[in-house]
Amino acid sequence: MVYDITTPANTRFFQYINNRDFGLPDDPALLTTTDLDAEGLHFIAANDSPDSGGRLLLLVGNEVSGTTTIFAVNRVER
Repeated sequence: MVYDITTPANTRFFQYINNRDFGLPDDPALLTTTDLDAEGLHFIAANDSPDSGGRLLLLVGNEVSGTTTIFAVNRVER
């Protein structure tokens, strides 16, 4: 879940992202083919980012699936 915490006293829900594929058959062998059980998070600041757009990155390590997901964060001007 993504929240705008620019003003902590006025926190607002922004977006929900779920990278799992719930369309797969109910087969235990397939449960680890998409992201499952996010365990570790690591932020890479925009000025340290290897992203060509210089965006902040969020790396997510998923314990059960053994996958790693990288999310690029776009700044939204309000």
